[in-house]
Amino acid sequence: MQATITFLLSEKAQREQMATTGQPVARKQAVTVEVPNEDLALFNISEDGVPYLDLTKGLPTSLDAAGITEHISAHPYRCITDATDIVAAMKRGREKISSDALKAKEIERAKLAANIEKQNEAVARFLADPTKLITGNYPNAEKLDEPNYYIGGTRINKENYTDQPACPRWSEFIAEAQRRRDVARAEWLVKQAETARLKTEKEAKEAAKQEFIIAWIAEYGSESQKARSAESLLCRDEAIKAMADFTFARLDTPGVAIAFASYLRPDPKCSCEDCHDDCEIKYSVADECDCLSESEYSSLQTLKIEMPDAKFVLRTRSAIHDCDHSPNCGSGHIHTCMVKQTVGPFTLQREYML
Repeated sequence: MQATITFLLSEKAQREQMATTGQPVARKQAVTVEVPNEDLALFNISEDGVPYLDLTKGLPTSLDAAGITEHISAHPYRCITDATDIVAAMKRGREKISSDALKAKEIERAKLAANIEKQNEAVARFLADPTKLITGNYPNAEKLDEPNYYIGGTRINKENYTDQPACPRWSEFIAEAQRRRDVARAEWLVKQAETARLKTEKEAKEAAKQEFIIAWIAEYGSESQKARSAESLLCRDEAIKAMADFTFARLDTPGVAIAFASYLRPDPKCSCEDCHDDCEIKYSVADECDCLSESEYSSLQTLKIEMPDAKFVLRTRSAIHDCDHSPNCGSGHIHTCMVKQTVGPFTLQREYML
C-alpha cells in the first residue's frame, strides 16, 4: 500500500541534493512510499482511507531519536536532514526510545533497591541505638503522621517498599519511633510547663517591681517625677537611680565614704624599664580580697555602721601594662566594697572605695 509523506527539508539536505542534481531543491517535499502492513501504525489515515504523514508542522520524537532532524532559524519547525528512508528512521527511533526507557527503568530499579537496602540499614541502626530519634520528629506533634521519616540523612519512606520486599522490621521501627517520640514529647511538655511557669513568675516579679516604683515615687520622688510617673512617662532607669541615691544617701554624705568612679582606678605602678607611655593598661576586677590595710578596714567598718542591714562584697581592682614585658611588669591594685541593699523587690548596689 502506498502512502504520502510531506516534510520540510533542512538547508544542509537542500545543499547536498542541489550539489548532486544541479537543480533548485524546495524546502517542502512530498514523497510516496510503499508501506507494509506492519508499518501502517506509523501513519495517519485520511477520510478517503489513504495513509499519510504531514511532518511540516512538527516531527515525532522517534525521528529526533533517530538523529535525522535539526532546527533552522528561518523556520519555526524542525526539518529533516536525511529523507532517504523516513519510515525506517522512525522505526529506529522508536526502538531507541524503547531501549532507553528500558535502561532508565532498570537504573531506577537498581537505585530503588540500593535505597531500600540503605533504609533497612538505617532502621537497624535506629533500633540498635536507643538514643536515636527521628530527625524533624518534633515533640509538639501529637503522633507520627508524616509519610517520610529521617534517620540522620536517610529518608525512610514506606511507599518505597511497594514493589520491593517489605522492610522486615517496619512495624517494629514505627512502634519504637512512636515510643521514643512519646518520651521526647513528655519531656518537652515538662519543659514547656516549666518555661510557662518561669515566664509567669518573671511577669509577676516585673509587675511587682513596677507597682513598687510607682508607690515609691509617689512618696519620695520629686514633683516632676511624680507627675511623669502618674502619666506613665517616667523612665525606669531614672526611677531606680532615684531609689539608689535615696538608699545610699548616708554613705554619699561628704566625709563618710567615697563612691568608686572610673577615674579612681588603680595605677600599674610599673618600674619596668621596657615599658613606655604607649603601653596599654589592662584592668581587672575580682570579688575577693586577701587582706586589708588598717585604713581600708576602718572604711569598711564605717560602711557597716551606716548601713547595718546591707550586704558587703569586698573587691580587688587591679591594673597592669598589657604588653609583652610580663612578668617583669609591676601591677597596682586597690580594694573596694560593693554595698548591696534590698529595697522592696529590688537589690540596689553601689561600690565604694576602701
